[in-house]
Amino acid sequence: MDAAAPRTPGPCRRRARRPGPPAAAGFGLLEALIACGLIVVLAAGVAQLTLAAVAAVRASGDETLALLLAVQKIEQLRSLAWDRRPESAGATDPTGAGPSPGGSLDASVPGYVDYLSRRGVPVGGGARPPSGTAFVRRWSVQPDPRLPDDLLVLDVVVLPLRVAERAGAAALSPAVPGVVRLSALKGRR
Repeated sequence: MDAAAPRTPGPCRRRARRPGPPAAAGFGLLEALIACGLIVVLAAGVAQLTLAAVAAVRASGDETLALLLAVQKIEQLRSLAWDRRPESAGATDPTGAGPSPGGSLDASVPGYVDYLSRRGVPVGGGARPPSGTAFVRRWSVQPDPRLPDDLLVLDVVVLPLRVAERAGAAALSPAVPGVVRLSALKGRR
């Protein structure tokens, strides 16, 4: 061939394929199904964690409110004028709440229990909770055995209604979730 001769176009040549795997054009059906399955499993896990977090926040809020209600009752009992004379060992409280009978923390003893709504508003007292009750608040006032004429022990227990109903008249363990128990001392005047 002569170097000066013009080249004539030849037939179209196809590009030669390189050996190896075919070029990926996108996801196949199997890959898409696997990806969807993983997304569903992850979403279910996140949903369970979210529900657990919501339940924990609600329980924490209930326990915080129960603590505030217990503090409120302790302060109310501490503000009462207690008489020093043994023959009138009770408070000069208009409700007549003096030293409480035994078991007033484990059972709903009228005069030593009140029932509260979900917002902490009193809804009544007595042996049975009225409708709208969310919390049961019980208290006990006893002379301290070390100084019975001069010192009173004030105990308050606040628990969710469902825990109170489940426990019945059984002694409440401090390890029961949602149960708040506070104690304080009050000197007689």
